[in-house]
Amino acid sequence: MIEVEERILWQPPPSGMVKLNWDAAVDAKEKIIGLGIVGRDEKGSFLAALSKQMRTDISPVGAEIYAALHAVQFCIEQCYSKAWFEGDALQVVKEVNSELPCESMHGHLTEAIKEHLQGLNQAILTHTRREANAAAHELAVEARTHVIDTVRWTSIPPCICCIVRREESLSSL
Repeated sequence: MIEVEERILWQPPPSGMVKLNWDAAVDAKEKIIGLGIVGRDEKGSFLAALSKQMRTDISPVGAEIYAALHAVQFCIEQCYSKAWFEGDALQVVKEVNSELPCESMHGHLTEAIKEHLQGLNQAILTHTRREANAAAHELAVEARTHVIDTVRWTSIPPCICCIVRREESLSSL
């Protein structure tokens, strides 16, 4: 019997919402993390993106928490009031969605995310598989090699253009 792996695809947000996918990529040897955030509308159309490099010695979970925090801050900067945040770090999603205070090593960052989310009209934070988070992941990987620490994108970054266009066309079917 041949097993067929179900492929999870990026899904657009409900009408009136913006979806911000976030991810982090860690280079433990060089102590560099890259953050990637990609915002799209209900049609899957690109709105904005942010890529950021940070030089720090932090765990992969800590890097993912930073990525989620930057996604929420980016959302607020862009004046999006209804947002769906999606990342592939299940532990981070569980901690942020928990009603209990986070007491992990990065708990203060998790609590900051929760506070920022309360300031939005509507906010959802969910987990997805890497396949459905490909654009944010690729942008995070690319961010590790930036010459400058933060880049705000108003057009699709070249490194994710094919991913965004493919997902945009699939979401319109």
